[in-house]
Amino acid sequence: MKEISLILIKPDAVIDKKDKEIIDFIIAKNIKVLRIESIRCDQKKLKMLYPHVILKESVSTMLENFSKGNAVVVVFEGRNAILTGIETKKKFREKYYYGYYGCTIHASDNEKEFERELSILLPDFVKK
Repeated sequence: MKEISLILIKPDAVIDKKDKEIIDFIIAKNIKVLRIESIRCDQKKLKMLYPHVILKESVSTMLENFSKGNAVVVVFEGRNAILTGIETKKKFREKYYYGYYGCTIHASDNEKEFERELSILLPDFVKK
């Protein structure tokens, strides 16, 4: 069964040009990339994406990390796409550590989270 999921490659990793390596890792898993888009995450978008971040210091640290540059959203589909996203997140957070809120990459943990995150990050994306 085909699934659809996404990852968000955070600005520190994009600045360090790790985005291609991360995307290539996903493609090597026989996953089809549907869309790659560079986006800017403002305070409103970040608060919607990470509602669990409520401490003032945490919000300011997150905003500081995301204000460094654009993030890259990758939407992909294939067999076990959600697990592939989670595996990718784990691998690249261990390989390239930028601190808790830099943390290289975010991945949807399940289909419900994917739907919520997609509506925030790429509201114009139309699934086939």
